[in-house]
Amino acid sequence: MKISKEIKIGLLVAISILILFAGFYYLKGSNIFSSQNKYYCYFDDVQGLQVAAAVQVRGMNVGRVTDIDLADGRGVRVVVIVDKNIKMTKGTEAKLASADLITGTKVIKLSLGNNTALLEKGSELPATTEKTFLDNIGDDVSPVVTTAKRVMDELDSVVSDVHDIMSQQNKQAISNSVAAIETTTHNLADLSDKLHNQSKRIENIIVHADTMTANFAKASDQVAKAPIKQTLDEMQTTVNELHSIINKINSGEGSLGKMITDKELYNNLNSSLSSLDKLMTDLKAHPSRYINLTIFGKKKKE
Repeated sequence: MKISKEIKIGLLVAISILILFAGFYYLKGSNIFSSQNKYYCYFDDVQGLQVAAAVQVRGMNVGRVTDIDLADGRGVRVVVIVDKNIKMTKGTEAKLASADLITGTKVIKLSLGNNTALLEKGSELPATTEKTFLDNIGDDVSPVVTTAKRVMDELDSVVSDVHDIMSQQNKQAISNSVAAIETTTHNLADLSDKLHNQSKRIENIIVHADTMTANFAKASDQVAKAPIKQTLDEMQTTVNELHSIINKINSGEGSLGKMITDKELYNNLNSSLSSLDKLMTDLKAHPSRYINLTIFGKKKKE
């Protein structure tokens, strides 16, 4: 059977249309030659996500984004298709993330749930957005910026205070204080010079003090070596003997004791001393009565 030229052209056109149709859906993320399941997820901001963006599980492409459109009251609806051999269990989440740091291409990463029950086709997946590298930097830099702003505010306050301090009156007070400090420094320098000039004299005084200290130490050593204990013992013995003598006198022992304690003896002694005194007086007045010397001749009788 001979195929006419028109039939050949018709078949070629049909095949071309089929290839074009398959390519169109492939570019949209659909694969008409494989069995896939469709799911929905909603984001507040898709951050430049494009149709035909990859859907990944643990870094492997398992599907495509087929449609992105606005959903009233729910942000942006994203339709994804996933290969039928991927078990989409309950609890699976869809996360909007960056495929790389350079291009910033967005993908949908699926985090499969731990539940053994499978999701129904056309189910809605809980959606989250993964923070980018810039977002993490922003989170780290934000406290630093806040601290820097607070420091700048405090610095501005300090500058304002310094400006207030540097008023004309305060400038004069500061100038006077500086002048007083200079005067004090000058006086301290003069005092240092005087002390330096007196250092020789102070040195001599210290030498003399050392000599006196040595002499005092020598005298102390001599005093320490002296028989002070023996002397004190002898003095104590003498005091004891004197005390014993006094006790004996007070008790009437011995001549002196009897003389002191015997009143009659005292009176007789006193009388004898009185008679002796009269005798001595008469002897001085009339010596011839008691001493008669004859040099020539006999003694004249009265």
